[in-house]
Amino acid sequence: MIFLVVLFAYGNSFYFIGRNQLEFDEIEPANYPRYSQNVLWAFNHVLNIALGQYNTPDYLAGENPTQTAILWILYLTGIVMLTLNLLNMLIAIMADIF
Repeated sequence: MIFLVVLFAYGNSFYFIGRNQLEFDEIEPANYPRYSQNVLWAFNHVLNIALGQYNTPDYLAGENPTQTAILWILYLTGIVMLTLNLLNMLIAIMADIF
């Protein structure tokens, strides 16, 4: 449940920042970040972060350095939160205490 809550929180965060990028950074339609198109792509982006498939060039698509910094902070904290959560679940499964 904790993994799903964190996935939902980070997915919404990436989606809203991505929508902000589209509105204020004048990104061309061909270069739209995938996580800004709809909420499911944002959740997919966060799930890929949790599984180790990183797609970070989209973070530099905008011209606003504040949004780029927020995206990198979300990315780095997401790696830590999601990886620790998955590792704790693995330890619980291996120890058969869940």
